[in-house]
Amino acid sequence: MKLKSLILENFRSYKDRTIINFDDFTALIGKNDVGKSTILEALEIFFNSEIVKIEKSDVCVFNQENFDVTIGCIFSDLPEEIVLDSSAVTNLKSEYLLNENNDLEVLKVYKCNTNSKTISPNVYVRAYHPTNFKDKLIHLKREELKKIIEQMNIPKEVVNMSSNVSMRQSIYKTVDENEGLNFALQDIQLNKEDAKSIWNNLLEYLPIYALFQADRPSKDGDHEVQDPMKIAVKQALGSVERELVKIKKEVQKAALSVAKSTLEKLKEMDEKLASELIAEFSSEPNWASLFKLTLNSENGIPVNKRGSGVRRLILLNFFRAEAERRKEGTERGIIYAIEEPETAQHPKNQKMLIESLQALSQKNCQIIITSHVPGIAGLLPISSIRYITAESKKYGVIDRASDLELIEIANELGVLPDNRVKLFLCVEGKNDVSFLQNISKILSEQGVTKVNLFKDERIAILPLGGSSSLKQFIYKHYLKAFRIPEIHIIDKDVNNDISKLQVRLDERKDGSKIIRTQRREMENYIHKDTIIEYFTKKYPSLSREVFNCIRFEDPDCDIPKSISRLLNNYKDRLGKVDPPSEEKIKNWLNSKVTAEMTYKHLKDMGVVEELISWFSEIERLMQNMYEGSIAH
Repeated sequence: MKLKSLILENFRSYKDRTIINFDDFTALIGKNDVGKSTILEALEIFFNSEIVKIEKSDVCVFNQENFDVTIGCIFSDLPEEIVLDSSAVTNLKSEYLLNENNDLEVLKVYKCNTNSKTISPNVYVRAYHPTNFKDKLIHLKREELKKIIEQMNIPKEVVNMSSNVSMRQSIYKTVDENEGLNFALQDIQLNKEDAKSIWNNLLEYLPIYALFQADRPSKDGDHEVQDPMKIAVKQALGSVERELVKIKKEVQKAALSVAKSTLEKLKEMDEKLASELIAEFSSEPNWASLFKLTLNSENGIPVNKRGSGVRRLILLNFFRAEAERRKEGTERGIIYAIEEPETAQHPKNQKMLIESLQALSQKNCQIIITSHVPGIAGLLPISSIRYITAESKKYGVIDRASDLELIEIANELGVLPDNRVKLFLCVEGKNDVSFLQNISKILSEQGVTKVNLFKDERIAILPLGGSSSLKQFIYKHYLKAFRIPEIHIIDKDVNNDISKLQVRLDERKDGSKIIRTQRREMENYIHKDTIIEYFTKKYPSLSREVFNCIRFEDPDCDIPKSISRLLNNYKDRLGKVDPPSEEKIKNWLNSKVTAEMTYKHLKDMGVVEELISWFSEIERLMQNMYEGSIAH
């Protein structure tokens, strides 16, 4: 299983529900005290609750009326089959335990207004689950399921009456065939009644989570040194999990047999006392506590007394060894979370650590790091960046950093994440980004250009927020600190004197250039057939003929405005749907319609030569930079 997202709500600085998305390698970048470590510690609470435990003070201080803290995880790459109860094999999909994206979404809710010293969570899965039943079938015990089987007159020869899984599936199937199953997204509690066995068995499939914090006290048994060895033990135990379960069951069976025999004998002497006693195990066995693996200096000096640099060096080489070992084959997933890996390390070792972690982030292994220093940020791939700010938490989702966020990171840290970026491609807005990405894909796949903006990580596309902002970026040279050349593409309908702007760019002597489109704007490079095809599919009541009033062939036609006017004129044919805004139409045209275009469409319009010239400028500048770096 793979961690796809973390959900936080009312936890420390995360007041509102916030989703943080993860890749195989994820870097949380931001200023101190902005909430990076909070993410790592929330995962520790969810998976282990050992190094960090939930506390009453973890409730967001800005939400004192609500004392419920939610920490949830969404998992993908789920097992095809799973043992849910009493050794019955099933899968999460047939048990209706998956969310709308067919992922496993587990929520732990901690009630932090309790007087208890320890706060235990209620565990839920958020899933599209049948609503046909008064009680959830996974909450029912065997006798209760048997009663439903009998009430529904399900033939007992088609169901295994000793298997809860079999009985649930027979009930679901019968209801679906007769009246149909109804579904709704709902939270289903797992740590109560018969559903406990489901959660206990799911735990075997969750990835192992290992947190390495930056600031730990130096003492005997320092976790920073011990933890890699603890993880080694934990992984070894995970590889023999099934065998350990068998051993546990055999031991429990034998011990319970003795306990029951004792109670039977006691019953002969004191029946009342015997009836008050129940034979049960108070806790699950902790196998990891039985194995103590340590690293000792041959000179008798404890490793934890050797300084934080040495301890972190051990950690570095643990990850290097892991990268090699995990190449051998697949096993239970593991997540390594390393806080500020640059701590107490020489720059050369920092680079080696990041390279080792990137090599490790495959084969069922995910890496999460935090950092706020330039040396690390400059080594990171752009796709791994999650920019954590007070502002980013307000949007509800923290995902891959946008190009503008990368500029913020660069201004904040003094370095651009991912030193592969060699060129800024500056455009007016986000719709221009979508257009250029789609067009670059068409031209590169045809073989007439080399640049595919979807894949080329040497180019950062910056939507600057309009022509006036673009002009300011040129005159003020806001990106000067990065020493990276820029290409600006500006619409023909903008009344700027580009010759003056080009003079300012020439003063930089780095090859920066401004390009003005020969047509009004990007939408005028989209073939009318693809536009009409898209909108007649979206609004089937509209015929192709109604679009004849739009002058698609006119390079100066305001196409988004013309389509908006047309749809408003025919809004009575759109049913209950309101006509889309002009901005929405622009978004559809540049993202969805352009994606359906082909090279032939561009040839028919006679725009291939101009479009190639744009990308030729990009290729020229990239080549000049490459030759310049070789010369130096």
